Amino acid sequence: MKKIIVSRHGVKYPFEFESKFKKIFDKDILKWQFDPELSTHLSNKGALLELLFAKFLKKYLNVDSSMNINIVANSTHRTYETARLLALGLVPEKNIKIECSDSSFSKRDPWFELNYPSKSYIDNKRINDFDQKASNLGIYDKFKELFNLDNNCLYVQSQSQIDFVENEWLKPTGRLFFSSSASDVMQSMYYHGFNESEIFKSSDFLKDLKLLLKAKDFVIDLIWNNPTLALESQKTFISCLKVNFIQTMT
Repeated sequence: MKKIIVSRHGVKYPFEFESKFKKIFDKDILKWQFDPELSTHLSNKGALLELLFAKFLKKYLNVDSSMNINIVANSTHRTYETARLLALGLVPEKNIKIECSDSSFSKRDPWFELNYPSKSYIDNKRINDFDQKASNLGIYDKFKELFNLDNNCLYVQSQSQIDFVENEWLKPTGRLFFSSSASDVMQSMYYHGFNESEIFKSSDFLKDLKLLLKAKDFVIDLIWNNPTLALESQKTFISCLKVNFIQTMT
């Protein structure tokens, strides 16, 4: 029997965010000092968690060195680093080659993402639906409450939208996407051992953090759950699975 393991990257340092967030929220809502060169790379804690996860999988799936293991990774530092650690934990005695389309990590890999070739694939109704869903859940009000935001700041005044730019990645903006980016940094800070009060002050920290992180779930669903685009794209993650793994099972 052959098995396919699909894994996202591990806990990473965030993209540089402080100057961007100050413009959005009109104040420093989060502070995290780290070497800019580490941005988007796995942190030490993230690397340890991935290695422990691989050791769990090794035992759970009864993996041994006699097995043929193929690993394909997206062309980003964090994903490649995750793949290396999974390989190390699964079969430490073997040096498994990680297949990666660009080892310089300078180009996006079309096999691992949905590529929007035109603005016709952007569904404004879905954007509005997710924006309203986030509002109804109280995500935006919770941001205002936790960080005492001024009603005139960009976060409060903005409308959620996705702009299309030819030959570039989508340009999402507005409170739904701002909420997603900020909550992602908060989650990373929590996993990295920051005191809860250093992230935000709350009488029920985990409940509030989980609420804010719903914005991230919505954004992932909004952008990447696009069946029409997936069916009409020449390169998708599912196609990658078929080429590298599924066809070899027959």
